[in-house]
Amino acid sequence: MSYEAMDAINTIKTMNTVKAVSTERLAGRYSCLEREGLLPLPVQGGVMLVVELRHAQWSAECLRLLLRHSGSSVRLIAVPMTAEFPLQWLSEQFSGEANLVFLPFTAGNYRVNEALAYAETSFVVLLEDRVMVSPGWLGNLLWPPVDDPAVGVVAPRSSSERGEGQEQLHFAGYSELSAYAAHILDKRQGEWRYAEVLGGSCLLIARELLLRVGGFDSSLVERRLIIADWCLRARMQGASLALSDPVYVHVLHPIEEGTVINAGNASFAPGERAYRRKWNLQGNPADADLLQIPGDLSACLPEPAIPLARHTAETPLVTTVVYFEENLDGSGFA
Repeated sequence: MSYEAMDAINTIKTMNTVKAVSTERLAGRYSCLEREGLLPLPVQGGVMLVVELRHAQWSAECLRLLLRHSGSSVRLIAVPMTAEFPLQWLSEQFSGEANLVFLPFTAGNYRVNEALAYAETSFVVLLEDRVMVSPGWLGNLLWPPVDDPAVGVVAPRSSSERGEGQEQLHFAGYSELSAYAAHILDKRQGEWRYAEVLGGSCLLIARELLLRVGGFDSSLVERRLIIADWCLRARMQGASLALSDPVYVHVLHPIEEGTVINAGNASFAPGERAYRRKWNLQGNPADADLLQIPGDLSACLPEPAIPLARHTAETPLVTTVVYFEENLDGSGFA
């Protein structure tokens, strides 16, 4: 038999094996959903989304897409990350939206952790306001924990994710983005892989794991380090991380020359030094943007949980209009 024929046979066997695994996985998913009465969304009580607000030029579109494509059972809490963010302007764009609340900025208080403390759903998603989602993103992001209950953290593919999950793509408009996301969703249906660390702009977390690990360590300054640190702490609690192959979310980037999303990426920035000290990482990274992780987590000291606490003195800014019957004019919404 020729080498070409052998290669063809091996390719067919591989394809059949992958198809069998995928079919078995999908069958397991359907049985789980049917048994629990959860079709089409594999989670009871919906999902809470926590959105970090940094980019006023994109935040309204991000929130609008999340409300449109995440299902009626989601709840959103939006948190401005700087005092300069125009929260009043943004909240006016969504007056009357019962599923969206805002936590005003408070100096010296990392309110992302406070927002996470309000979670009462089985899963929470933490994402930046430069993330553009499309139909089917959330339901498919929830599959890995169904396939393997040890999976407590899942990330989609995006330009901001690390390693195998990174996809640098450009689209002429939202319709083109949506078409690509739908194509990948269909092509890679049922596929996901384990990951050592995640660090992108979108992260799904099981609430049970969140309560065990605690909040995010804001002393690390840079978001990529804060997310990676939390993922490592989750792994130390016995949780697995997963990258969802079929789910792609688009992360917007500034086009101005010299603009940097994660300020302070220099290898000797305070956040980088704190992260490396915390995880006992030796030597200097070859690339300032390279994310180093410890090779053996068992050699690292256990990290204490960062408390998640609600501050009752300052309640969330709710966008629902209570005492007015007429609808506000949304003609200026862009």
